[in-house]
Amino acid sequence: MFDLAEVESMGYRIAICPVLLLGTAVLAGDAVLRELAQTRKHPSAGGPGPADLFRRFGAEEWDEVSRRFA
Repeated sequence: MFDLAEVESMGYRIAICPVLLLGTAVLAGDAVLRELAQTRKHPSAGGPGPADLFRRFGAEEWDEVSRRFA
């Protein structure tokens, strides 16, 4: 493993980190599910609500496609 400054100094302009986000998401998912199992209550992590998450992943664009091809 190299840090990004080293990679850049070797002449690379792109560094692919294939499991960086996936691994982080899995660990976060494990933690929140563990909390749910221990407390039996929905964890209140203060994160975005469902509408914000759907918007983040392009819900408006998919709604438009759905309307066009309904």
